[in-house]
Amino acid sequence: MKQKMKKEFKILGKDIKRKPKIELSKRNIPQYIREKVQPHLPFGRIKNILVEEVATGFCNVNFVFEVNLDTAKGKKTIFIKQARPYVKINPEMSFDPKRSYYEYKTIQLLDKIWRKGVVPKVYYYDKEDFVMIMGDLKQKGEVLAVELKKGIVRPEVGRRFGELVGILHGKTFRKKIIIRNKREDKDMFEFNYAFRTAGAMKFAEAEVRKIVAESKKVKRVFIISDLASKNTFVEGSEVRLYDFEGAHMGDPAWDVGFVLGHFMLEAAHRPEIKEKVKKLITDFMKSYKKKIKKYGFSQKEIRGIEQRATKFMGATMLHRIAGGVKKGKKVYKAYISKEKLSEIKNIAVTLLRGIYSKPEEAILTLIK
Repeated sequence: MKQKMKKEFKILGKDIKRKPKIELSKRNIPQYIREKVQPHLPFGRIKNILVEEVATGFCNVNFVFEVNLDTAKGKKTIFIKQARPYVKINPEMSFDPKRSYYEYKTIQLLDKIWRKGVVPKVYYYDKEDFVMIMGDLKQKGEVLAVELKKGIVRPEVGRRFGELVGILHGKTFRKKIIIRNKREDKDMFEFNYAFRTAGAMKFAEAEVRKIVAESKKVKRVFIISDLASKNTFVEGSEVRLYDFEGAHMGDPAWDVGFVLGHFMLEAAHRPEIKEKVKKLITDFMKSYKKKIKKYGFSQKEIRGIEQRATKFMGATMLHRIAGGVKKGKKVYKAYISKEKLSEIKNIAVTLLRGIYSKPEEAILTLIK
């Protein structure tokens, strides 16, 4: 599997000669800002610059830095994101740094589809060094994954999240969205399935292959593909999203299943929040279906999304808990207790088998 995954990264990194002229670090970012970035920022003269790298766990593929500035207009925060010709947590994995340009174009598209403030404000894109300079999207909010770990679950987040995903899928339904060229979009489409179902294949290969084959036949919309709770900021009822380099034309059910699979996983191994997560998922789906119906999805198409999304929930759960092999024995993610691991695997495989036709029905029945 490791060799296969390495090959998949190679597919996206065919022209690996592309690389930044400079690899940014805490040490050289102040000079980089003063020489290259400052003219593009609306803050006037910059007096002091304080840089911290965003930790692995939230940023596993790219290098992201939080930069606090003391400027003529007061204290400001920006984020610097750099793509390199490899993956941050595994430098042996080649990955074309041009992905940052596609993310930049995706942010421009999403800013038109959603109202301003849902995606980061981009002050500057440096095509020579594959760097995006972005505003502070988090503001006074929190990462959704962090809130869930603290046991904080807001039903209004489910409603707003479902609405945003519904608007995205609805407005791009039957449309030709060009971010990458046709070949590159197809590469990303295939890579998404290969990478994000690899863990599930360890447990339920036949079921995974079946749903992937089914998913490849449906009408496509523009999907984010990595709508994880760690890529989401929440503040009250507001939902703000980031990390779009994997966006492409694909099955709308993938986005829905990926979001809800993360929610389902939280409910499965944190019993104290399960009732709130049930409502979170129910409200998400109610809001989502209302939106896509408005944009012309038929009842048959909506039922198909529900059925496939329910299966993709299971694939996502298995993807997140699957580990590798160490000294001949399987190892799993440390955040799942041994007592819960077997139960979670059973829930995920049940979802993959298609016993339930709606995410709401599945969580109400499976999480007791």
